[in-house]
Amino acid sequence: MTPKLTGPVRVRFAPSPTGYLHVGGARTAIYNQLLVQSLGGAFILRIEDTDRERSDEAMTQQIITAMEWLGVSVDEGPFLQSERLPRHREQAEKLLAAGLAYRDFRTPDEIEEVRRRAHAEGVTLRSLTAEVEPSEAERRVAAGEPSVVRFRMPATEIVVHDLVRGDVSFPPEVHEDFVILRADGSPTYHLSVVCDDIDMGVSLVLRGEDHLSNTPKHIALFEALGATLPDFGHLPLILGADKKRLSKRTGATSVEEFRDQGVLPQALYNYLVLLGWSPGDDREVMARDEIVAAFSADRLGSSASVFDVDKLAWMNTQYMVNLDVQQFLPEVTPFLRAVGLEDHAGTERMNAALELHRVRSANLVELAEQVGIYFGDEVTWDEKLSRKYASKDDQLVAHLEALAQRFAASDFSVEALDRALRDLAEEEELKAGVLIHPTRMALSGSKAGPPLFDLVSLMGRERTAERLAAYGRYLQDLPPIVD
Repeated sequence: MTPKLTGPVRVRFAPSPTGYLHVGGARTAIYNQLLVQSLGGAFILRIEDTDRERSDEAMTQQIITAMEWLGVSVDEGPFLQSERLPRHREQAEKLLAAGLAYRDFRTPDEIEEVRRRAHAEGVTLRSLTAEVEPSEAERRVAAGEPSVVRFRMPATEIVVHDLVRGDVSFPPEVHEDFVILRADGSPTYHLSVVCDDIDMGVSLVLRGEDHLSNTPKHIALFEALGATLPDFGHLPLILGADKKRLSKRTGATSVEEFRDQGVLPQALYNYLVLLGWSPGDDREVMARDEIVAAFSADRLGSSASVFDVDKLAWMNTQYMVNLDVQQFLPEVTPFLRAVGLEDHAGTERMNAALELHRVRSANLVELAEQVGIYFGDEVTWDEKLSRKYASKDDQLVAHLEALAQRFAASDFSVEALDRALRDLAEEEELKAGVLIHPTRMALSGSKAGPPLFDLVSLMGRERTAERLAAYGRYLQDLPPIVD
């Protein structure tokens, strides 16, 4: 029977520091935090670094930094699993003493042969166990003979009452006695994770479905150690566009990669929440407090979700448009630094530029590149378009000079700049666009962008005059077209 959650709960996120924070792991962390925020309790961060060959301290910090950037905070931790190894060994000895575990002296090659035989005969590995008497095992250990410690799995059906997937049954024939202490005395994942969950009082284990097959082992260990079983929930996979497990082959997979692509943390958080959970209505863009208020575990889906990069991009634009500039200034500053504009971050002109261009930028990378036109001294003009503009007005240079004078005489408000250009166009019997398009090119080097007079006003009186004059000289110096 699927458990009904009541608060408070103690949950944990337990990544291995063997790589960057994957979006699947980030989603798991988000859901665990939301459970605590909606039900009360505590959210624990535990770094499972017992695989010393693959664990990296730098990756531990990367995971912590990525969670902080995403806005996922914890109540306890981070705890390093490697610091608890004596406790794990102590529990293994307890199981040995109770006859719930035993020593296995077979070599890896012998185990491989046993596996081959078990497969050929259609039986479990346990049925071919070469167990020795405890006294004989003690003698061989004292003599220095290497051995592992195996946990004795019960020969009964184990049912996982999964809050996401419902009841999942594991018959006795699929159980194998598994190693809990390696020959060097180091504990395996299964023993360490159960010991830590017990000692940290974890009441709910919410993790990816790749751990579902481990859960019968963990249930048996909890019971053997005399501990209360936590509730379990296993989240489905996140798939790529090819409907296979999300991987680097099909695009970005880590929180850091999306951060470096200029995705806002609020947008990525919102998008990940909806990959496997629904508020029960058609809402998609939701503030954090709305998500917390609506979140409940019974709306977690059991089907795999497809990571749609286009949908994330759309979500990002919604936040780019609706957040106050000050809310994403910390996120955009590294991108301003990358284009040499860090010194302008936080200034009135930069804030105005970000405000003007954020609705025309898909991400922070684009935004940082677009606002550079207000601070640099050089502009690159499009020769083909410039010739096109000049072909429509054989007095274009003179008209731009006149426009510069009228701009300079105005109060530089958007309304005054608009009126100055349109008055000049009317007097010269020109369509306004004949002046609008080359003016935009002169100031920004682009044929598109924000409303022209917002751009001119923000550009400022001095820089506008300089660029119009420089563009006039550029037009005059264009070499003739050779047939």
